Amino acid sequence: MSEVVSEDSVRRNFGKIDDAEGVQWLQHHLGYCASPLLSEWWILDADTTVKPLYGHQAGAVKEYNPHKPGRPSHTCHTYFLSSLHLILGVEVKTSNQMASKYSSPGL
Repeated sequence: MSEVVSEDSVRRNFGKIDDAEGVQWLQHHLGYCASPLLSEWWILDADTTVKPLYGHQAGAVKEYNPHKPGRPSHTCHTYFLSSLHLILGVEVKTSNQMASKYSSPGL
Protein backbone atom coordinates (compact mmCIF):
# COMPACT_ATOMS: atom_id res chain seq x y z
CA MET A 1 0.00 0.00 0.00
CA SER A 2 1.58 3.23 -1.08
CA GLU A 3 -0.95 5.81 0.06
CA VAL A 4 -3.88 6.29 2.44
CA VAL A 5 -6.67 8.73 1.65
CA SER A 6 -8.33 10.79 4.34
CA GLU A 7 -11.75 9.96 5.74
CA ASP A 8 -13.07 13.32 4.53
CA SER A 9 -12.13 12.65 0.90
CA VAL A 10 -13.64 9.15 1.03
CA ARG A 11 -16.86 10.50 2.54
CA ARG A 12 -17.01 13.37 0.02
CA ASN A 13 -16.52 11.05 -2.97
CA PHE A 14 -18.94 8.38 -1.74
CA GLY A 15 -21.49 11.18 -1.33
CA LYS A 16 -21.41 11.65 -5.12
CA ILE A 17 -22.53 8.05 -5.78
CA ASP A 18 -26.23 7.25 -6.17
CA ASP A 19 -27.52 5.25 -3.17
CA ALA A 20 -28.73 2.26 -5.21
CA GLU A 21 -25.47 2.05 -7.17
CA GLY A 22 -23.44 2.39 -3.97
CA VAL A 23 -25.29 -0.46 -2.26
CA GLN A 24 -24.89 -2.65 -5.35
CA TRP A 25 -21.14 -1.88 -5.47
CA LEU A 26 -20.76 -2.63 -1.76
CA GLN A 27 -22.70 -5.92 -1.96
CA HIS A 28 -20.58 -7.06 -4.91
CA HIS A 29 -17.30 -6.45 -3.09
CA LEU A 30 -18.59 -7.87 0.18
CA GLY A 31 -19.66 -11.03 -1.65
CA TYR A 32 -16.25 -11.26 -3.32
CA CYS A 33 -14.50 -11.09 0.06
CA ALA A 34 -16.89 -13.33 2.02
CA SER A 35 -17.76 -16.06 -0.50
CA PRO A 36 -14.49 -18.07 -0.06
CA LEU A 37 -15.16 -18.18 3.69
CA LEU A 38 -18.57 -19.80 3.22
CA SER A 39 -16.96 -23.16 2.43
CA GLU A 40 -16.10 -23.38 6.16
CA TRP A 41 -18.56 -24.18 8.92
CA TRP A 42 -20.24 -21.00 10.14
CA ILE A 43 -23.22 -19.70 12.09
CA LEU A 44 -25.02 -16.54 11.09
CA ASP A 45 -25.86 -14.32 14.06
CA ALA A 46 -28.32 -11.47 13.85
CA ASP A 47 -28.30 -8.81 16.53
CA THR A 48 -30.69 -5.92 17.05
CA THR A 49 -29.43 -2.92 19.01
CA VAL A 50 -31.31 0.23 20.00
CA LYS A 51 -29.29 3.39 19.43
CA PRO A 52 -30.59 6.46 21.33
CA LEU A 53 -30.52 9.66 19.29
CA TYR A 54 -30.06 13.24 20.33
CA GLY A 55 -31.30 16.12 18.21
CA HIS A 56 -33.21 15.64 14.96
CA GLN A 57 -32.04 12.79 12.74
CA ALA A 58 -33.73 11.22 9.74
CA GLY A 59 -35.92 8.23 10.52
CA ALA A 60 -35.96 8.80 14.27
CA VAL A 61 -39.17 7.62 15.93
CA LYS A 62 -40.22 7.95 19.56
CA GLU A 63 -41.05 4.30 20.06
CA TYR A 64 -39.03 1.77 22.04
CA ASN A 65 -36.00 3.17 23.84
CA PRO A 66 -35.13 1.22 27.01
CA HIS A 67 -32.45 3.59 28.29
CA LYS A 68 -34.08 6.93 27.56
CA PRO A 69 -37.88 6.51 27.42
CA GLY A 70 -39.58 9.14 25.29
CA ARG A 71 -36.47 9.92 23.24
CA PRO A 72 -36.17 9.02 19.56
CA SER A 73 -33.95 6.14 18.53
CA HIS A 74 -32.82 3.98 15.64
CA THR A 75 -32.56 0.20 15.56
CA CYS A 76 -29.41 -1.36 14.08
CA HIS A 77 -29.83 -4.86 12.63
CA THR A 78 -26.38 -6.47 12.37
CA TYR A 79 -25.56 -9.74 10.59
CA PHE A 80 -22.25 -11.47 11.25
CA LEU A 81 -20.49 -14.81 11.01
CA SER A 82 -19.80 -15.53 14.67
CA SER A 83 -16.92 -17.99 14.37
CA LEU A 84 -15.08 -15.78 11.85
CA HIS A 85 -15.83 -12.45 13.56
CA LEU A 86 -16.92 -11.04 10.20
CA ILE A 87 -19.76 -8.52 9.93
CA LEU A 88 -21.75 -9.09 6.76
CA GLY A 89 -23.97 -6.06 7.04
CA VAL A 90 -25.76 -3.52 9.18
CA GLU A 91 -29.14 -1.99 8.45
CA VAL A 92 -30.40 1.04 10.34
CA LYS A 93 -34.17 1.05 10.82
CA THR A 94 -36.58 3.16 12.81
CA SER A 95 -37.09 2.13 16.42
CA ASN A 96 -40.53 0.68 15.72
CA GLN A 97 -38.95 -1.87 13.34
CA MET A 98 -37.20 -4.07 15.90
CA ALA A 99 -38.58 -7.52 15.07
CA SER A 100 -36.68 -10.02 12.95
CA LYS A 101 -39.23 -9.73 10.14
CA TYR A 102 -37.72 -6.30 9.35
CA SER A 103 -34.25 -7.87 9.03
CA SER A 104 -35.30 -10.53 6.52
CA PRO A 105 -35.50 -8.41 3.31
CA GLY A 106 -31.91 -7.12 3.58
CA LEU A 107 -30.55 -10.45 4.71
